Amino acid sequence: MKRNDSFTVNQHLQGRTPTEVLGYEKVLKNALSHQSQHARLAVASQVFLSSAIPDERCFDFFHYFVVSSLGTKPSNCFREGLVTICRKFYKLCARNKAFKPRATTFVNVLVKEILSRIDPSGEHAQTFLCLTLLDTFLSLCPSVLKEGPGNEITIVLLTVLIQSPFELSREAAYGMLKKFGSQSLLSHVLPDVTETAKSLSCDTRTLARLRGAMVWRCVATIEDYVGCDRTTGETKVLTYLMDSLEHGLREIQHDYASIAPSLHGTVEALMYICQDHMNAIFQSAGSQTVLKLVALLIQTCESALRFFAETQFLEIGDVDECDNGEWEGDNGSMRGTLIACAWRSLKTSGTTLVTMASEMLLRVNSTNEQDFRCSVENIGTMLKTVLINVRHWGAANWAQQSLTSLCTLLASSSDPYLRNLPPNWLEDLLPTLHQASIIRHDERHAGHARILLSILNGYYTRAPARRAALKPVCDSLFEVIQTTHSPETAKVNAISILQWIIKDSRTGQMVPLEDAFILVFAGLQSSNKSIGNASTVLFSCLLSRFLTGDAAHIQKLGVPTKANAFFTEYPRLFAVVLEQLEISARKILPPPRFQYPLLILLSRLDVDMCFDDNTPVGRIAPILLEIVRNSPLAQVRAMAAKCLADLLPTSAAIQYCRIVCNGLSLVSCDNRVGNNYLHGSLLVLRNVLCKFTKDASVNDQKELHLALGAGDSCIVDQQWMHPVRDSSALVQAELFELLALMSRRGIATNQSILVSYAEGPGNDCISGCVGLPLVEASWARLMLTTSTNLLETCSKLLVDSRPDMIRATLEWLQEEWTSMSPETQCDLSGLLIKKMTNFPARTSPQIMLQIVRIIQTGKIDESDASKWFIWIEQLLNSGPVDGELNCSAIEALGHVLNMMKGDEYFARWLTVMRGCLSARVALAADVRKAVASSFCRLQSVPTLTPTASFHFSFTVIDLLRDSDEDTATLAADFVSRIFCSQSSVNPQRAMELVFQLLSEQFASAGEFGERLVSLMCDEPTEGLEDTLAPMLALQHFLSVQCGDLGKEFPYTDKILATMASVIDQLETQNDACRPKFAQSLPLKRVRRTLMAISAMSSSGCVVSDQVLATLKSFMTAVSSHPMLPPLLIISMENVKTEMCRLGLDIGTNC
Repeated sequence: MKRNDSFTVNQHLQGRTPTEVLGYEKVLKNALSHQSQHARLAVASQVFLSSAIPDERCFDFFHYFVVSSLGTKPSNCFREGLVTICRKFYKLCARNKAFKPRATTFVNVLVKEILSRIDPSGEHAQTFLCLTLLDTFLSLCPSVLKEGPGNEITIVLLTVLIQSPFELSREAAYGMLKKFGSQSLLSHVLPDVTETAKSLSCDTRTLARLRGAMVWRCVATIEDYVGCDRTTGETKVLTYLMDSLEHGLREIQHDYASIAPSLHGTVEALMYICQDHMNAIFQSAGSQTVLKLVALLIQTCESALRFFAETQFLEIGDVDECDNGEWEGDNGSMRGTLIACAWRSLKTSGTTLVTMASEMLLRVNSTNEQDFRCSVENIGTMLKTVLINVRHWGAANWAQQSLTSLCTLLASSSDPYLRNLPPNWLEDLLPTLHQASIIRHDERHAGHARILLSILNGYYTRAPARRAALKPVCDSLFEVIQTTHSPETAKVNAISILQWIIKDSRTGQMVPLEDAFILVFAGLQSSNKSIGNASTVLFSCLLSRFLTGDAAHIQKLGVPTKANAFFTEYPRLFAVVLEQLEISARKILPPPRFQYPLLILLSRLDVDMCFDDNTPVGRIAPILLEIVRNSPLAQVRAMAAKCLADLLPTSAAIQYCRIVCNGLSLVSCDNRVGNNYLHGSLLVLRNVLCKFTKDASVNDQKELHLALGAGDSCIVDQQWMHPVRDSSALVQAELFELLALMSRRGIATNQSILVSYAEGPGNDCISGCVGLPLVEASWARLMLTTSTNLLETCSKLLVDSRPDMIRATLEWLQEEWTSMSPETQCDLSGLLIKKMTNFPARTSPQIMLQIVRIIQTGKIDESDASKWFIWIEQLLNSGPVDGELNCSAIEALGHVLNMMKGDEYFARWLTVMRGCLSARVALAADVRKAVASSFCRLQSVPTLTPTASFHFSFTVIDLLRDSDEDTATLAADFVSRIFCSQSSVNPQRAMELVFQLLSEQFASAGEFGERLVSLMCDEPTEGLEDTLAPMLALQHFLSVQCGDLGKEFPYTDKILATMASVIDQLETQNDACRPKFAQSLPLKRVRRTLMAISAMSSSGCVVSDQVLATLKSFMTAVSSHPMLPPLLIISMENVKTEMCRLGLDIGTNC
């Protein structure tokens, strides 16, 4: 089931009746907690959505399925699928009147379970899943609210709304509060919630201000419940916020630093109020209030722009707020806070203004017609001003979105004046393009481009209209670029605007491709570096837009992919390409800047079977051959050779091989031919050979053999080979690569003659030259490819002290390792371990990494496995090493362990793994994942000593708790394969299995109890929030250790320290005079402490007076918190019940 998610399920469950399916309890539980979310949904659909009437076991299994799903990190698809199954299962149950009361009771139980799992500061996906399920069940069964949990639900939702750092969770909680919140309770807490909103809105932390805005939104809703009509709440809140904003705008001119946070918090709150109640605001507050609010928001944008102008573009940075979120005065944290306030005020004000503009457009024919027109026009002018002046990426993005939305609204306006505003803006903007000046050539200053795109995409929603509007824009840009008297800064700005338009997904494909490419190649010839750099970026944008992706995608854009068709479609571009290729073919130093971009353009085109001297490819090919032979740059020769081979059909490629070979045959008569000519010729031959794979037609193979002159004699004896002997290092290296490729293609025969020719470099005329390492690497690959005794060849190459030859040998082995036989792998692994005996003095980390990667797969002889194990063990214990090498060595050690016998090495392996998890090294997350991968490579676990088994199990638990999902999943796969031998389970279920095994084996071990208490009370507790396994194991341990003897709890000090820490934290918050609804509670730590106390009391341990006194203070401090979740209420009631059973009074009423 690990590889096929539904195999075990289908084998055991499919084709059976629901009653038979429910009888497979163990299989079904494992399937419902399977690691694969898709498999779990498939099993649940099969089991719970049958047409049969559900019985009690079906309810139990459905409860298990839902609860186990709450502990995962669900994907969007899983969340939607789970909600769908819950809806259908409830409707299936409620369809039968006899089952409806049972279904209602069942939903009540699930609601309480979900409430206990909601953690505002926990994993976002998990919290959002709980909220979604809670909304689903309450919508399906509203009668649950009448049975008591209404106040609990309101408290939980209010807690999430105030404290959650995630907007989606806050939005969901707010929506549920409106539907299911207790109006009486909300009215009772309104003063406290209002004070919390005021406090959070003035906080210096950005996240706190965003939370405060949502609290203001909630205050407006609660005010509706309290007021006498439906418009009282939003009007009251709006009046207060507008007064605060007006006061802040007056003060901010004198002291921006202290007013900016509260100004941003107020604007965020106004955004929610306007989104929710805009229509009601018009009716209750009046149009004059709306116009005043528009003016205030525009002033807010102006104040933010003044801040950015006065700070000389300090918004260009990666700071959003200070690291610790606190206000620290005149330093870097203050700068970060001010920047966050300024750009977020711009963002939120723009969004709110557009929301208000949409309502004003509906009332443009009212008595305030002219005022509304002026306000809408002022909003558009302000957004354009923001885009022109701001250089903050986030502010510019949101201003562009707001302007786009405004243009869309204006396009559908019934007022002619407003409807014509965007075209007028576009018409006024075009003449200013040649006057635009820029400060820096980057994407932070792209105001003109953003305004153009906002109008084109927002106003011209239909493609034909947008294409017609784009034409004058492109004409104006082309005119600025091509006009000789235009300033260079204006040309660069026009090219940058064109880049933005091309990169836009909606408008970019409408830009005339031919004209744009011609502009690029003209710009690349410019002597101005700024224009040349901008043209290079524009060239990259054109390739990404029109010539990137598969042929079908490119053809959808209307661009031919075949070379001849492409240049026939764009004849003016072909003339430019042909002219500049001819210039490139001349021996010009330095080479022209446009040379390499031309070759990149040709490399994006496909081969065309039509070929003659009159076709575009037929005219380009001879010029490419000249570039290959004459270019002074090696990378240009390589690129041109590849383009030539890719563009030629098979027959033409063979023809050009003949031309190259004939040209090399005549070189001996002309000593003036240089190494560039020889190197380029060999590049052409090698790239053409790469086109001919082993499955090519027999005729093509024969033609190619004849073209190269290959027959019964060795290829190196051909006449065209003579000039390349004893030439430069670069030519020699290319020759060796060509010979290796010929050997693989079966063209080079008589291997002994070939090998005798290719003697090791270093003793001839190229010895000591700068290209010798390149020759050595190529020679090593040639020797390996043509070798008849691979072991002997590898031994000779690895013994050589030259590192480039060793590196090339190891690269070749890594590429070919999986295709070798197991016997060859064993022989070569033995040879490699001999190479590593000189570790670490003479071995570089790069070489060690290559060797470790080689041995991670394949067969290793048992006699060599111990040597490999010792070597990797020494490597990992030798201190800090390269991070990638460290991870690869950890994974390889698990693979090597499988090749060995004896428990001694397993214990040493476990010691190394524990050391890797505890060490503070670079890439710690990758190291933990590598440890989990090493566990997964184990095929079996031998019989361990109690100590080793204890450490082994808790090491697995540490991996299951890991915050990285991949690490936890790998550990869960290992547990499912080793411990339960069935399906793959999720990390929470795997942890339960491991704790169950530990409880059975170590019920009387003191170290086990101490470790359990540490897991329950100490920080951090990641990965343990959603399982009761540690508490159940601790309870079982205490019942065995202390219960029968009436002993005192053995870990009192740790429990006392944890409770004292929580009490101090809560007292510190109270002393800070913060609004009580803004106070936070360490939910996870309190919950797990209560669970530990519950396990202690229920197991029969004696509770000391000191523990009892501290517990009283602890319970009093926690219960006084204003927003106590039901989860803690239940836990505290359980503790109180246990204490009462023991005859102890803790004096707390939960």
